Amino acid sequence: MIILPSAHNFADAAMERLLHIVEETGAVLLATGPLGIDAYWRSSDRLNDILGKRELRNVRREEVLMLQGQVLPVSFGHRRIAEVTKETIIQKNGGSSTIDTVVNLPLGKGRLLWSPLPVELSERRDTTAALYRYAVNAAFVERDFEWISGGDLAGIYGRKLSFATGALFTFVSEYAQDAKIEVRDSATGRTYSFVLEQERSVLFATDSKGDLLGVYRPQEVEIHVNYP
Repeated sequence: MIILPSAHNFADAAMERLLHIVEETGAVLLATGPLGIDAYWRSSDRLNDILGKRELRNVRREEVLMLQGQVLPVSFGHRRIAEVTKETIIQKNGGSSTIDTVVNLPLGKGRLLWSPLPVELSERRDTTAALYRYAVNAAFVERDFEWISGGDLAGIYGRKLSFATGALFTFVSEYAQDAKIEVRDSATGRTYSFVLEQERSVLFATDSKGDLLGVYRPQEVEIHVNYP
């Protein structure tokens, strides 16, 4: 999966390289905002053969984005309406699209997902998150582990790094309170639970079966392992 977020102006050679990667590898490319502005901020007919003819439009304070039949709000506050633009698809009758809709098209072995609105530059993080979830599902991205508890807390970060003989789990807190964390490893089915202290980190290593090999700060951190 490749994400091209609100690039606005992008060199032709770089765009051609990205499209080639998608066509040859089967990757999914998610692009947001205008794709027809080149590296010198000139409007071009780039990607017209894929997306059709498009024209630049100023964004409005409150825009909407159609995603899988759902209308999502996209807000551009303060000076954004004077700083960014969107691209509108021109219909065969000469008119423009009445609503900005996420496009999902095959591209060689891969796919191109495109949002006419530069959602990352808006104030609506929920809409950006919904679009990213849609792209993740389209790319069949698998989760390294499942959050059972603690994953919805702001300021809590967790990551699994996989290796040939095992894995390293890293969790970092920028949260104001101690947090009870529980995760399930997608590869082994093992469940790990522990307390992540405020503004601290928890790291532990496992073997290929999910058994604990080592814990960072073992005198202070206790990892509970539940077997499937």
